[in-house]
Amino acid sequence: MDKLDSLVLQTVAERVFKPERVKLMLSELQDNLKKSGATHNDQLKTLTKELNLNTKQSDRLLEGVEMGVLPMNDALKERVHKHQARWQEILTDIAGLRRDKELPLTEVGPKQVNAFCASLKLR
Repeated sequence: MDKLDSLVLQTVAERVFKPERVKLMLSELQDNLKKSGATHNDQLKTLTKELNLNTKQSDRLLEGVEMGVLPMNDALKERVHKHQARWQEILTDIAGLRRDKELPLTEVGPKQVNAFCASLKLR
C-alpha cells in the first residue's frame, strides 16, 4: 500500500503539479478572487444587516419576557433558539467571507510554487 501511495503521489506531482501548471492555477484563483471581491463585500454588508436585525429581534423577544409581556412558553423558546441558530450561521458565513478576502495569494510567487512542487516530488 505504501508503494502504491508513493507511486500515485509521484505521478500526480510529475504530471499535475508542474510549476507552470501550479502558477496558472494560482493566477486563475487570484483572478477569481479579484472578481468576487465586490460580491464578497455585498454579501458582507447583507449579512451584517441581517445579523443586526436578528440581534434586535432576539433582544425584543427577551425584553418582552423580562417585562412580563410575553410568557416563556415552548413556542417562544423555539423561536429564540431559531434566532440563536441563525445568528451562529451568519457569524460563520461572515468569518468565511473575511477569511477568503484575506487570503495572501499575492505573496505566493515563483519561489514558493517551485518549492511546493519540489516538496511533492520528495514524498
